[in-house]
Amino acid sequence: MTIKQIILLAVITLTLVITVLTIFIILPLISTLSDDLYPNVDGNNDVSPSPTPSTNDPSSNTDEDIVMGRGNTPGNIINGGFIAQTDEWIYIVEASGFFPLYKMRPDESERQLVHPTEQGFTFINVLGDWIYYSNMSVNSGRNIYRMSIDGVKQEKLNDEGSSWLISVVDGYIYYIGSDYYLYKLCINTLNIEKIMDDKVGMFNVVNDWIFYAIYENHGLYKIQVDGYNQTKLNDDYIHGIIVYNEWIYYTSYIQEERVSLLYRMHIYDNNYEKISNDNISFFNISDEWIYYCNRSDNDYLYRIKTDGSKNELLYADKVAMINLLGDWVYYSSLSPLPPMYRVRIDGSDHESLLEND
Repeated sequence: MTIKQIILLAVITLTLVITVLTIFIILPLISTLSDDLYPNVDGNNDVSPSPTPSTNDPSSNTDEDIVMGRGNTPGNIINGGFIAQTDEWIYIVEASGFFPLYKMRPDESERQLVHPTEQGFTFINVLGDWIYYSNMSVNSGRNIYRMSIDGVKQEKLNDEGSSWLISVVDGYIYYIGSDYYLYKLCINTLNIEKIMDDKVGMFNVVNDWIFYAIYENHGLYKIQVDGYNQTKLNDDYIHGIIVYNEWIYYTSYIQEERVSLLYRMHIYDNNYEKISNDNISFFNISDEWIYYCNRSDNDYLYRIKTDGSKNELLYADKVAMINLLGDWVYYSSLSPLPPMYRVRIDGSDHESLLEND
């Protein structure tokens, strides 16, 4: 066999090896990016996603683990995600001490500790048989975990070091990492993708779109969950975002007046309007009402209709981290320090949720 024949044989062999690797290894990995999971929607300024694979591999992650749906509301998540509900139980984080997780019946009976208090639960999402959350214990790195709803089984899902605004939607966990980039983690494969190159301070996932605000800058944007069709919506300094009934509700910081005012912008035509002249920090939305912390009046709990009408004081207490569930407003009190309370949406039946109260 001549030297030329040997070289030709080597080239053919190398080509075959590369082809086999491409078919059986590279292409299956690419398929896990799931670009075809969501329908395409026209937009501007295409942005390519940047996949970052995870090395975690809990043995129980199978197709049966994935439940379509949402683990908590966008409004609760931007307020710390301290409460979520299944058909039979309310899961609530007591916003004091080390943030222990309890469960109780909707009538507040059968209160039980789900997991030891040193865990430090925030941004809880309850979907199927699992509770997803960020572990706020410094020693545990503030990563994403999931725990069976009975509190027995627990799994670590990433090694981010800091995971914020965790939102579980249709088989994916969306979160802001320690570098302030927005990621999504596939619950089934634990593959992690960086969605785009913008640093994000706040976001909502709604259908196949992510609405987000730039971190340490200004501007409201939207982008598809697969990282494509990025569109800038405005140049405001955004503090909070809740997408509700085809409107984007957001607080915008007005530097000249040093206040955060509440606006809403229509998802489809980008028309916007101011909802209130109050200086607003925390807010949440349910059943056409916006519940908010009114910094113009001692940080008291107010509510206003989503169209800006019927503004009223709901309860005279300093409030933060406003979570909504059923007929109740749950909040962390700022006076003196944060035990969790609840009050009915009409302002009646104010209750402390501390076990000993």
